[in-house]
Amino acid sequence: MLATYGNKEQIDTWVRPMLDGRYLGTMCLSEPQAGSSLANITTQAVRQDERDIPHHRHQDVDQRRRSRNVGEHRASRAGQDTGRPPGVKGISLFVVPKHLVDDAGQPAQRNSVVLVGLNHKMGNRGTTNALLSFGDESITPDGRDGAVGYLVGEEFDGMRQMFHMMNEARIGVGLAATALGYTGYLQAVSYAPHPPARQTPLA
Repeated sequence: MLATYGNKEQIDTWVRPMLDGRYLGTMCLSEPQAGSSLANITTQAVRQDERDIPHHRHQDVDQRRRSRNVGEHRASRAGQDTGRPPGVKGISLFVVPKHLVDDAGQPAQRNSVVLVGLNHKMGNRGTTNALLSFGDESITPDGRDGAVGYLVGEEFDGMRQMFHMMNEARIGVGLAATALGYTGYLQAVSYAPHPPARQTPLA
């Protein structure tokens, strides 16, 4: 998704290290109070000055969100822009890195993104689903409140961009559900007693 919608600097800073196995990413989409109703997410983005990164519009990000898969650059809060269109039409996409990068592109200052819990999903033992918080008061990157995030692609186009990845992810979720259901069936068959042998009727 970043390779498709990110600019050259975002790709060089985040995608290439991910392909090298040096960075990992997570996609954050849903929120505890909203679940799958993305029109009800409340994370807000506040536009900041350009500072020293001309290709990145800094945003401040506040709110808790759950994870899936993506990662990026340095900003100040991120989520939905104030003054945005209503519902999913107001969602923008941001890269919010755990560490801001220095001028040499190396991880440096800690960003205000923290793990606050894990979501336990029945049957999904091969992946970790985490609850992240943006804008933790104990961390103030560049002395400012909120997490630093970088706008990816066009403003308010985040929902369409996200489904570049989500369409494939939905196939994976369906495959996992099918595998879990079939595994449950096989275990039930092995647990249940075998049916009694048919009796030969008396003449």
